[in-house]
Amino acid sequence: MATFPRSMGANKLYIKKGDRNSPLDYTGVLATGEAAKAGIAMSINGAGKLVAGLTASSLPFFAMSGTDINNAPDVVRERGMPYAGEGRFGTLCGLMSCELSTTGFDATAAYPVGTLLTAVAVAAVDPTIRGVLRPTALATDIVVGVVSADAVGSEDGYPTLSFYPRFIPGTTVPASLA
Repeated sequence: MATFPRSMGANKLYIKKGDRNSPLDYTGVLATGEAAKAGIAMSINGAGKLVAGLTASSLPFFAMSGTDINNAPDVVRERGMPYAGEGRFGTLCGLMSCELSTTGFDATAAYPVGTLLTAVAVAAVDPTIRGVLRPTALATDIVVGVVSADAVGSEDGYPTLSFYPRFIPGTTVPASLA
């Protein structure tokens, strides 16, 4: 039976409903200097590397692994032993047919069921909020999901938000939570 990666700790992304046996969509290399965390939205930059946050030209991906304690980027051995390659990130595509639960959202906002979600842009000045999910502010924002249940505490005490991934291209990307 196939297994899937499961995030741990304060930063996580969990598949609530849907295919749990083969969900990993893209295992990519983090761009130099990136310190992304599980549960956020990510993009692929022009060099083919993963970056935290949304860009106007990349399909969104949701991070399954991250820089929380016991949740560092997964290292994939590609050749020989030992393999000293770059850290790899497992991600899920923004078009996946499932319901996800994440800790990577702005917990200060309200999320009624049916709320459209966007994510903070790669260009945000504060790198700690890049990729954080939040309600869309404008009809022109890129949509990355739809809220499926009220935000609740997870079994280990962290606020989590359930949503269905849904990609609707827009013309703007939010740059900050302010």
